[in-house]
Amino acid sequence: MNSQDTTQNPLKTRIENFYTQESVHYTAKRYDGALQTYPQYIFRRRRSIVAEIIKSILPTFNRVDISIFDIGCADGSVIQYFDNFVDKKFAHIDAIDISEGMIAQAKSTISDSRYNFYLRGTENISRTYSIVTELGVYTPNIQEELSFMSNKLDTDGYIIYGVALRNSIEARIRRRREKNVEFLDTYLTFGQIKQACARTHLEIVSYTPYGIFIPKLWAFPKIAQHVQSCIDFCVKYIPFSTNLFHEVVFVLKKKV
Repeated sequence: MNSQDTTQNPLKTRIENFYTQESVHYTAKRYDGALQTYPQYIFRRRRSIVAEIIKSILPTFNRVDISIFDIGCADGSVIQYFDNFVDKKFAHIDAIDISEGMIAQAKSTISDSRYNFYLRGTENISRTYSIVTELGVYTPNIQEELSFMSNKLDTDGYIIYGVALRNSIEARIRRRREKNVEFLDTYLTFGQIKQACARTHLEIVSYTPYGIFIPKLWAFPKIAQHVQSCIDFCVKYIPFSTNLFHEVVFVLKKKV
């Protein structure tokens, strides 16, 4: 689930261990069953947004050998969802994660020969891809991570990058109320992400913010699942509101 930094990093190690422990029930906790919590909303909303983006992108490729590279693939269920959503139009699917447990889970549950799962840093892949996805990945150095994604991308390809925002309502509340949330300090503002894209010579084709956090709303999940979407829809039209959202999904292309 995490960035390519391989130096000794206690936070990175803690996150890696967390996701290894989560690997056996990663999908069940986030995507299965009725929508009950704000974190479930974030995961499912992100998955829905990206699936629709991929579906809209595919017709722009004038070839059948369409490939995708998923960075931070977890147990493989999300990339498999995207693949099924577009009727298995991907000819080649490579995916990486820093968690050995997640990669083991992915390999044990997905046997399709189009899929290849690798522990990050061991993949040794020279090819480039039509689409590169990275969603909700811990990234201590966004410039390096954007360069990593860009180097994996075909000239006419697209990066789909989902990233949490530093000054979202949720992040501000958690900094005040919780301990051991230093990972929030690795988040960037919307403006800082745009600047990093520009320095990496990536053009922002579009972006979709989602996940305005409303305290206590998800105490009433049947109401919240309808109200949350309405709030997200309305707030995004307020000028300068993007930084209030929990996450943004960017669609990026290499600048010509």
